[in-house]
Amino acid sequence: MNAKPLFALLTAFALPMAANAGDSTHTSARHDSVKAAHQSENAAMKAEHKAERQELKAEIKTAHGDSAKKAELKGEMTALKQEQKAEKAALKAKRQQEREARKAEREAKKAAKGK
Repeated sequence: MNAKPLFALLTAFALPMAANAGDSTHTSARHDSVKAAHQSENAAMKAEHKAERQELKAEIKTAHGDSAKKAELKGEMTALKQEQKAEKAALKAKRQQEREARKAEREAKKAAKGK
């Protein structure tokens, strides 16, 4: 028997499967939509936070001669940054809970399917 046609046939089937198996970027449509939603939400939050900080920076610049007002505004800037950091951490925690819920749901489906 000639081994060349057999080898050609085997590689014709094996190579595409190996290419898909090694593709770490292959994701489901659901994953892509969730990722896109999270990215847009992150971008919107980042833009909002930046606008708030720039507004406060502008106020600090206008209070050029008044050192008491400037110190007060700088304290507000510090508080604002802490609030924004906390908001980002809360969003991160919420997403982590969502991931865990989806994982538990998948595992429950898998367990029910196995019974």
